[in-house]
This record gives sequence, structure tokens and C-alpha cells, in this order.
Amino acid sequence: MRAEQEQYGKVYMDTLSAFDSGDIKVGIPQLNGKNIKLRDMKDYTIVSFMTCDLYNLPWIWYHCVIGEYNLHVRVAYPSVLGSDEVDSAKSYYEVLNLIGPNAPNPDNFHENKWYKNVYEKEITLADGRNITALIYEATDSEMYFQIYLDGMMIMIHSKDPVFTDEFWSSFSMAQYEYGAE
Repeated sequence: MRAEQEQYGKVYMDTLSAFDSGDIKVGIPQLNGKNIKLRDMKDYTIVSFMTCDLYNLPWIWYHCVIGEYNLHVRVAYPSVLGSDEVDSAKSYYEVLNLIGPNAPNPDNFHENKWYKNVYEKEITLADGRNITALIYEATDSEMYFQIYLDGMMIMIHSKDPVFTDEFWSSFSMAQYEYGAE
């Protein structure tokens, strides 16, 4: 089976190997220490593994629901790129500057018609950590929060009302070793 998957590229295969070896763990989005409820999405499974997505990395997509809103949580693991610079980065924006230097950011978002604003903001997570999020306000009232946490690039998007201080103070990412029981 793995031989057939080589068609998806080196980064994909390196990601699978890192899961197998325990070098990276599967991140699971949680609220108040419990897995966030998942929702079926048209044309997607409730958890989708995209072989090559944003920034040419494989991403795990979780299709969740918070109240009446869809919440999408995507997770990628830039350590599979094998870059010491990326591994030592402390924020999503630092990683983004290394792997996607032309991606929309606070300095160039005006060049992209899809975003009203792009900026950084400090948020406090369930474990009390203060981290810097890169935030994209889209023209369709969607909000995209991008954070870098425990070696995971995490993109979270939904409608604006979801992203309250209460949401962030209950949000965490549990990490499970692939194949562990």
C-alpha cells in the first residue's frame, strides 16, 4: 500500500513515516478537554487527510461544529520538511515566512481581494499559554486563525461569532501517537 502512495510525493511519505515512528503525533482539536463534535461535510469525510494542500504540505482537516456554526480545523506538521530554521520558529508567521513567503500576510494582504484585513493577535488557550495568532478576515465574513503550537501549523476557520475569548480559553490540541491505544 505504501508503494502506491509514493505518487503523492516525498513530503507526504515523510509525514506518514514521522507518524509511524512517533516523531510527530496526531493533533486532535478539543474544547474543555473533550474532542470537538465532528460534522459530515458534502464531498468530505468528517476527518480528511489531504495529501498536498496549503504550502505544499499534507494537512489533516477536521470538520467540526460549534453551536450552529461549522468550524474547520486543519493541521500540518512542517518538521517533515527537515529544515532547522522551520523547526526553530516560534510562531505561525515565522513558519509562514519560511515556507510560504508570498502568502498573504499583514504587509501584503492588500494584494489579495479575498481579505479585508490580516493581522496578529495574542490569544490565550485552555492550558493558559499565550500565543500569537495570524488572523485573516475574509470578505465573506469568515475568520481564519492560524497558530503554531507544539510543532503543528493549525488553521482554524469559521464565522466571526465563534472566536470569542471563551472559545480560545477552552481550545486545545490533544496529541496522540498514531497507532497507540
